[in-house]
Amino acid sequence: MTSKRYAYVIAVAECGNFSTAAKRLFMSQSSLSQYIKNLETTLGVTLFDRDTRPLQLTAAGQRYLSTAYRVSQLEDQLQSDLTTLQPVVTTTLRLAVTRYWGALILPRVLPQFQRHYPKVHIKIVEGRTRELVTALAEGRVDLGFLTAPQKPPAGLTCVPLLREAIQVAVQPECLPPAVAGQRVLTPQMLQTVPFILLHRGQKLRQIAETVFDQGLPPVLMTTENITTAYKLASTGLAATFVPERIASLTPPIRPIPHFALQTPLHWQLAAVYPTALENRPDLRALVHLAEQGG
Repeated sequence: MTSKRYAYVIAVAECGNFSTAAKRLFMSQSSLSQYIKNLETTLGVTLFDRDTRPLQLTAAGQRYLSTAYRVSQLEDQLQSDLTTLQPVVTTTLRLAVTRYWGALILPRVLPQFQRHYPKVHIKIVEGRTRELVTALAEGRVDLGFLTAPQKPPAGLTCVPLLREAIQVAVQPECLPPAVAGQRVLTPQMLQTVPFILLHRGQKLRQIAETVFDQGLPPVLMTTENITTAYKLASTGLAATFVPERIASLTPPIRPIPHFALQTPLHWQLAAVYPTALENRPDLRALVHLAEQGG
């Protein structure tokens, strides 16, 4: 479980650019770039030569990276050593996820978690955000990775993990001719465009209703699955709302542009758990891994 500042430098060095490293770390490129810049200011050295492509480490950066790797190895070894000292007890961690967030984050964090906690059995419970928040509040699950609730019920702790832009995926031929060449869309531009929406009660459907507060455009069909909506939209059937990282989870049938909205919209991935469980070691470890991006 590498300390944040070391993990960030390692990611940028290995990826060769801030954009790819930011995706790996589940954060925005601007936030990562600012963090590295602040770190360089604090250290009084420049770690990366930003005039090279891919980014190259300076001499100070090479020394810092070497130390970062050593610290990472020591921390992993310490975690492994501490784990072996724990009594061999098999426990279950009941993990609540929505389909999208589960597919995005679990493959990044569970393999490393299971190496450190091989005796913890993960029970995955899938559902909609509202249902899972209720399950957390009632103690039927232990930890959730889901869209951050606006007002978490009393007794729940909410840890922000990732802020992601919501965009419109639509083939250009579906848009009115007057919109050709635009990269930022307004609700008025989309008022006559057919849409594939998620079912009522799902977060992306709520976002759509917020965008079109004067009434929805033509709704061609609805589905419960973001992946289904995205793939159908990519065929040129209609437009749909998607999170910006959707293509990293499922390839479109054919390449499809993503358009920003004039009023930017985002949703927030959070780790949500009963506050009474905040000192549970396996839960804390999994949340920490999620904060670091795996």
